[in-house]
Amino acid sequence: MEYKIEFNDFFEYLELKNIIASKRKLAVDKKAKLYSYFDQFYKLIFAFILFYISFNICYGTILNSVFLFFTVLSLFLIIVFLILFLSFIIEYNRNREGRVGKITFNKDGIVDYADLGYICGFGWDKIDFIVVGKKSMVIFSEYPFCLYFNSKNSKEIIDNIKKYDEGVQVIYRKK
Repeated sequence: MEYKIEFNDFFEYLELKNIIASKRKLAVDKKAKLYSYFDQFYKLIFAFILFYISFNICYGTILNSVFLFFTVLSLFLIIVFLILFLSFIIEYNRNREGRVGKITFNKDGIVDYADLGYICGFGWDKIDFIVVGKKSMVIFSEYPFCLYFNSKNSKEIIDNIKKYDEGVQVIYRKK
């Protein structure tokens, strides 16, 4: 089966990153809330504001240095998060045009032949589960990599997988 992965906007790409970041949570609880980079950023902003206000209130007291430490720490984490987000944007722009490839299904497993020149795949017994989001689909394996596609290909891919492995768990997250 031939496929083309396209990201029409940054939020499609971010959904893919959120699904991948949620692998451990989903392995434990299939109904777990997906990781959200925006939620983490809002929490960091809230922590910074809270520590900054506390620092100003406690200025001149013994707690001044404690709140200064946490204010600087939260500001540092915000900067690190923004650098991470900037790397996502750079990676998104690099992958924006999409990529094409061919995925094959046989009795041994899945093999992905990407246009970038790499070949990867795994056997049916190595698939942990599949997550289908609004715009992205991710096939997680026991290995530290996964296969991902646009959701428009999900029905065909899942049908092909179920031909060989009926017990594969599919998690739908289209909210």
